[in-house]
Amino acid sequence: MQQLKYIIKYLLSLINNPEQTWQYLKDGDVPEAKPEYMQTNYYFPMLGAIGLFLFVKSGWGESFDIESAMKSSVSFITAYFVAPYLAIFILEKFYGKIRNFTFNKAKLTLFVGYCLSFLMLVRMISASFPHIKFLIFCSLYLPYIIWCGAEVFIGIEEKERWKFTILAFGAMWFSPFLVEKLMSIMMR
Repeated sequence: MQQLKYIIKYLLSLINNPEQTWQYLKDGDVPEAKPEYMQTNYYFPMLGAIGLFLFVKSGWGESFDIESAMKSSVSFITAYFVAPYLAIFILEKFYGKIRNFTFNKAKLTLFVGYCLSFLMLVRMISASFPHIKFLIFCSLYLPYIIWCGAEVFIGIEEKERWKFTILAFGAMWFSPFLVEKLMSIMMR
């Protein structure tokens, strides 16, 4: 129950006031600012809960098809398990090499993890209301979250912030999408 409160608290904080949340994570010697703590108490429990939700949601309705329910939840869990590593790799290789910028690995892991958790939330909400198609556009709030954290948390200069925001949004948005498409091709 404590982890659920923690997840809700940080998601709401990240949505309501991302700049203040990034500043809190940067300044404080709080456990939430450690990648291992964030992953074990926030990211992975959220990943499991939403994966379970998608499994139940896929089987809800007229007939329960265990195969499609398993495929949807496994592809989601795999996509969001691999996506942080892929997004970090893209950011380090493309932005880091092109702009000659060295990332703090722990901060980048936190940054990508918290941003991807927002995308997981959007995915859960859009799966909850499949007839309301425009809910997927809620993910377009992610560039603002990235924009606020780029300078405050990561240390990107003001003049480079928009380039980093575009690349980070692309990396974080397409990483789970790409992995999920590969999983669906493999599971045919």
